[in-house]
Amino acid sequence: MHRILIVEDEGMLALDLQEQLELEDDLQAIAVATVALAEEALKEDVDFVLLDVNVLDGSTFGLARELVVRHIPFAFTSGNDPRQIPQDLKEMPFISKPYTQRAVLAAVRKGLSTGGVRYA
Repeated sequence: MHRILIVEDEGMLALDLQEQLELEDDLQAIAVATVALAEEALKEDVDFVLLDVNVLDGSTFGLARELVVRHIPFAFTSGNDPRQIPQDLKEMPFISKPYTQRAVLAAVRKGLSTGGVRYA
């Protein structure tokens, strides 16, 4: 079972993502609305992270850098302009809102298959 962490502060969107992912037999999802709660969740094993860029307690860019260091694959899921992503994180996957279930699942599957290796 792969654990997917969703960092998203829009409650309905987070719930929808969680439900979509859990339709897959091998995925278990947990959703949190803040960077602080995400850091707590990362104390447990997490296989992939979906990161909204701006959440209730600020930007997730610092968290994204931590994920890179820890080799935990992730994708940004945001309505922000992808050109606002810092240069050191630009090669990471970016899924623009509104996104499709297919796009999210493809990013998750690709991230799980690379095992945390940086990919574009």
